[in-house]
Amino acid sequence: MIIIPVRAVAEYSIDVDLDARPFTMIFKWNFRGQYWTVEFTTREDVLIHGAIKVVPDYDLLHNTRHIAALPQGILMIVDTTESGDPIVFADLGERLQLVYTPEADLAEL
Repeated sequence: MIIIPVRAVAEYSIDVDLDARPFTMIFKWNFRGQYWTVEFTTREDVLIHGAIKVVPDYDLLHNTRHIAALPQGILMIVDTTESGDPIVFADLGERLQLVYTPEADLAEL
């Protein structure tokens, strides 16, 4: 399991290596809808998949298994308080942590 550092900034990107492949993850806060999204691009800024809504305790990549260019592990936002409260802007990186379980570790689950 890998904890990916995230923070509450309206739009920012982070370079990560998942399953030994480089990605850029772009986090955006939707002010109108009051929710976070994440996009995946290559390091060269080529879009792989855009606007995946961030939902706590759900595999964010669940509906993208058919996209071979994306990581094939489990990517989840974990509510560390287990409160079940709605997400607010400041929660990312505080109450909400981003956790990735690599594809190679899935057989052990």
